[in-house]
Amino acid sequence: MASVGEVGAISSSKSRYEWVSDMVWKIPTKFVDAESVRCLGPPSACAREGSKVSIEILSSSISERVCHRGPNGDWFFMYTCVLAEIGVRFPFTRFECSVLRQINRAPSQIHPNSWAYMRAFQILMEYLGETPSLEVFFFLFQAKGVDRGVWVTLSSHQGFPYTGIKRLVQCLGVEELSDRDADLVGFLFLNLKGGKVLNTLEILKWDSDKGSIVGYFETKIPYCNTSSLKSFFKQRAEKEQSSSQVVKIGKAVK
Repeated sequence: MASVGEVGAISSSKSRYEWVSDMVWKIPTKFVDAESVRCLGPPSACAREGSKVSIEILSSSISERVCHRGPNGDWFFMYTCVLAEIGVRFPFTRFECSVLRQINRAPSQIHPNSWAYMRAFQILMEYLGETPSLEVFFFLFQAKGVDRGVWVTLSSHQGFPYTGIKRLVQCLGVEELSDRDADLVGFLFLNLKGGKVLNTLEILKWDSDKGSIVGYFETKIPYCNTSSLKSFFKQRAEKEQSSSQVVKIGKAVK
């Protein structure tokens, strides 16, 4: 239980963070001293392979919550499961940064399950040899809570690998898709229809066991691969080209 001073600090913070869920205030961090922080392992384990970023993991006070941030933006909170189980690394990928900018949220304002969706989408795109597209992602996944300024939960569009939910806010409309992105979405729906569901937790093993996840994709979605996608793009391009060559012929007027 928090001391009187700590309770006062929490109450003061709550008045400045009225948009934060009550559940957040009920859950204090476990990492309140150097010993507990050491249990997380070396900070370098949180760095992206090949990056030169310097990371420091700090302990917190019992009154701090995940919604708080440093006065000068020099530190921020992260859920440990996002790093340890989902495999998010620093620095964030360009795609992850673009998602955060699009929904205007700090990393800790994204539900951990939503980080898993983001990571799984990037892995699927890597498997297909495609650069993750913000537009494709926000066509397939929708964000709940963006309009209310609260914690954001991402949920997959109904019909994609996961079950959708009602009353969602789409950050980017269908009109934002380029022709190539629209074809990519068509390819994904073509190969993921019929009740095929991809296990997000299984996909997240990509970094530690890429070979087995390639095998998983080949079994679950055998026709959803790089060569099939290239063939799909080629067919669509040829169809567009043949359509553009069609002209309307009328009878000559005498």
